[in-house]
Amino acid sequence: MILASAEQYPCEWQRITLVCERDGLERGLDFCAQTARIYRSALLSTARRGHEHPHFASLPGYRAGFIASYLDFKRFLRVHRRSLA
Repeated sequence: MILASAEQYPCEWQRITLVCERDGLERGLDFCAQTARIYRSALLSTARRGHEHPHFASLPGYRAGFIASYLDFKRFLRVHRRSLA
């Protein structure tokens, strides 16, 4: 069962597919939700927001990749949560 493709989730399809095939869709959804929360927190912990030790995900060289991955996880959650309901 292929739930993710490189066209749908260009940054994270391999990790999403691995987790879903290994652990099932429900665990894949849990993984995506948890990882999206972690990535969002990392992206928001910037020096501009008053964090003394900003996460490297907030640096220009990494930020775009973290945002793209975050969006892949959120997109997967939106699409596949509906299929479980």
